[in-house]
Amino acid sequence: MAWYPFQLAFILQELRSIADPHCEERGIADLLWFPTGGGKTEAYLGIAAFCIFLRRIRDVSALGVTVIMRYTLRLLTIQQFERASTMVASCEQIRLQEGLGGEEISIGLWVGGSLTPNNIDEAYESLLSLKSGVSLDAGKPNPVQITVCPWCGTKLSADDYEVDKASARMHIHCPNEDCAYHHGPGLPLHIVDDSVYQHTPTFIVATVDKFAQVPKRAESSRLFGIGLDTKPPELIIQDELHLISGPLGTMVGLYESAISRLCTRDGIAPKVIASTATVRNAEEQIRALYAEGHEQFPPQGIEMSDSFFAVEASPEMRPTRLYLGMMGVGTTQTSSLIRLLATLLFATGYLEAEGFSDEVVDAYWTIVGYFCTLRELGGALTATLDRVQTQFAYLADSKFAKQYPGVNPKEQHNRVLELTSRKNNSEIVDAIHALEAQYDSNDRFDAYSFVLATNMISVGVDVARLGTMVVNSQPKSNSEYIQATSRVGRRNPGLVITLLNSFRSRDRSHYEQFLRFHNALYKSVESTSVTPFSDRARDRALHTVFVMLCRYLIDGLAKNESASEFKRSLNGVDDVIDYIVSRVRKVDAMEVADVAEELEQIAHEWEERARLGNLVYWDYHDHYKSLLKPDLDEDRFRAMNSMRNVEPSSNVYLWG
Repeated sequence: MAWYPFQLAFILQELRSIADPHCEERGIADLLWFPTGGGKTEAYLGIAAFCIFLRRIRDVSALGVTVIMRYTLRLLTIQQFERASTMVASCEQIRLQEGLGGEEISIGLWVGGSLTPNNIDEAYESLLSLKSGVSLDAGKPNPVQITVCPWCGTKLSADDYEVDKASARMHIHCPNEDCAYHHGPGLPLHIVDDSVYQHTPTFIVATVDKFAQVPKRAESSRLFGIGLDTKPPELIIQDELHLISGPLGTMVGLYESAISRLCTRDGIAPKVIASTATVRNAEEQIRALYAEGHEQFPPQGIEMSDSFFAVEASPEMRPTRLYLGMMGVGTTQTSSLIRLLATLLFATGYLEAEGFSDEVVDAYWTIVGYFCTLRELGGALTATLDRVQTQFAYLADSKFAKQYPGVNPKEQHNRVLELTSRKNNSEIVDAIHALEAQYDSNDRFDAYSFVLATNMISVGVDVARLGTMVVNSQPKSNSEYIQATSRVGRRNPGLVITLLNSFRSRDRSHYEQFLRFHNALYKSVESTSVTPFSDRARDRALHTVFVMLCRYLIDGLAKNESASEFKRSLNGVDDVIDYIVSRVRKVDAMEVADVAEELEQIAHEWEERARLGNLVYWDYHDHYKSLLKPDLDEDRFRAMNSMRNVEPSSNVYLWG
């Protein structure tokens, strides 16, 4: 493997704060800012590997979670879990070869129950269905999340998965007999929640939403070394920092008050590393999230085009993207889109007719359509299957027949893939792997002709072969526009056509300023807003943070039924309140007095409920005796099930 200079420099910069937890750099959140596709993932995975081995070398019996890597989107989480699995599998082989001893170096996937099974029995039943050829019902969690061996690349199926209920583990054996993970316990992967809690993998890949379960489930505290003779996590990696903003970022910042404290032992907090390609006002965002200062890497140089570690490359040196702005006048947006897609389809067919190599044709064979809403995508999906094909036939048979001959007008291009939130988790994973299928002149329609996607594709989809994208109307967020369009043109020169809507004033403005906007694309990234201790945020989750810290930091309160043992006078309650107030002082000093007053109210109300007896933290079947109520209840102690759902949805009915 070859390393870029910025990756090596970033790893070297982080070594001291990892090796010496008492140094001043430990309390600084380091932000890795680099353009999309530049190699940020490899940089922080290298740091994670160093952290893992250093902990093992210092204490061969060291157990517990060492690294937590968090994402916001399920698609992004699954993709990065696959990449991190390759690193962890390599670390485990090095551990065995070097005779380091100790438990295996493993990785766990900790995400929502709609993606992976929460318990081992559910995983067992799902595997039985899959092995018997029965498809899982829509929305049912699928235990078969890894379909390619991260060590040798052999395809995996449900037949390679096996559940061991006694050890609460699902074993995955590579079918390749020459693979290092064919025998023994198999791949060092933990996908089921029960397995993650029981075995506390070395490396955890999680969604930020999942941490909303920590106050409700005592077993989740094991991941922070609570109740075990292990150290807490030493490294927290937050990828795609720009997505931690708005309502989601506000909730994450509030919960982070508790998560950071649970990861702190003997005054030593975990090292925080964040990365993004599109961020503005990062200092305030990081302070609101982590109550820490930050350093950006690489630092800004004298020239925009040269930061020493990254130099702006010419089109001759590296593949680039050509941005083209189009706007139909006197026609509908749908008609313009159909003509544009048909023209691009004809162009790829002409490349094929002219005898270009399979590699060149493949780079532009799959056309990615990006849509701002599901409604617009739904209309385009119907048009793609019908009217685009008709328009393509017209171009090949009539309009371009003489000037660009050789394209078959009867050829059907009906391989269309939808990549949106309407797909269930299994379909999304399969879709990403299907995108890897390349054009082959001998088997011409193995690769998709069209991929229609929403903002799900804007982060985490690293399919190097994609080269053409049509953006239907200007996205509301400039960072989203940058992230989405950077999905194409990674290995080969890319073409991005932004089809702007003449009936929208914002689109017309972008069309008029198209060259100026794209000449300074990153300059237009919006600032993010994170306000974890604002009034509404405190109303939603301050009590949950207080309960979480009291439960896991005060002796005798950890068990579910121990909620009834709480008293305001308990040793440790003042420490919890002081800690939260001190964090507020770092983030938003104007809210200190209000937060302190609310914490006292929360503590006294908890004590009043505890006096009634028979109080538990959470009961899935009997919410009446639960301290933490369901999210939709109008109760002081309502607890969110997901940080993404800040307010309940309301149906609007119209009568004519």
